[in-house]
Amino acid sequence: MSGLAKYESSTFSYDELLAGDPVTQSGVILTGQVVLLRGTIMGKNGTTGKWERAVHPSSGILVHDCDTAAGDVQGIVHVQGKYKDNVVILPAATTLAVARAELWDFGVYLLDVQE
Repeated sequence: MSGLAKYESSTFSYDELLAGDPVTQSGVILTGQVVLLRGTIMGKNGTTGKWERAVHPSSGILVHDCDTAAGDVQGIVHVQGKYKDNVVILPAATTLAVARAELWDFGVYLLDVQE
């Protein structure tokens, strides 16, 4: 009997980081930053074109964990979209207010989400 309705169920994985539709970009993550965790706020070095944790202005958020101990790695960075401010990982000596302002200029919005 074809044409009959069929019911299927699947699981949904809630994403703690995303607060809207993301735009991502692949790029090189600079070596020597050890393990960078998903949600780390990154900046793109204007000279090398590589993504780094401590480069200002901040302009993206790391999509997946990356181990840079052995060398540069190919990674994916969120470069536009809305994200929850309570789960991002800030670079050392950077406040949430500074990161929010820097990212805003690139279309990356950190939202204060009440859960």
